[in-house]
Amino acid sequence: MRCRPYCPDVMRFPARMRRDSLPGSHALPWPDVSRSLGRIARAYPRRWTQVYAARRIKPDIQIWYHSDGNITDIIPELIEIEVTTLNPLQPECIDVAEMKKKYGKHLVFDGTVGTQSTMPFGSPEEVKRVIRENKKNYGGDGGLILSPTHVLEPEVPVKNILAFVDACKEEGGWSW
Repeated sequence: MRCRPYCPDVMRFPARMRRDSLPGSHALPWPDVSRSLGRIARAYPRRWTQVYAARRIKPDIQIWYHSDGNITDIIPELIEIEVTTLNPLQPECIDVAEMKKKYGKHLVFDGTVGTQSTMPFGSPEEVKRVIRENKKNYGGDGGLILSPTHVLEPEVPVKNILAFVDACKEEGGWSW
């Protein structure tokens, strides 16, 4: 299964600030990115200056980092530069259970339901099963925002979208 290209995107960077998309995304395009503390912050200094300025005003502000594909090599660095929420964790590319075990106490995970697998190609029953499993395995400590990994494309059957919503309601314990 192919995953979406790796495109670092902090606080919704405009497209002109993103790196060019690269084919495949099972590995980072820059292998040494995780070896240099703060490289991500240095890549976009003005943007991170704004983030840290906001943090000085409101210390409990949450910092979300969006990046498609497999970014496991830079997750420790993201934690070090105070990212609090990682979006998404594509199950087609990343072992979500391993990430939860290693980094779950440091990060909230947003988006663990595959938009390249479960949502377009699964049955409504499979969608419900994935929702139940994700809540059980990753959401017990409040560190999960249960959502698809990306926008739902037109090929996603409406019955799967309804199954997603129904499963969330059936599981309870979620605020709407």
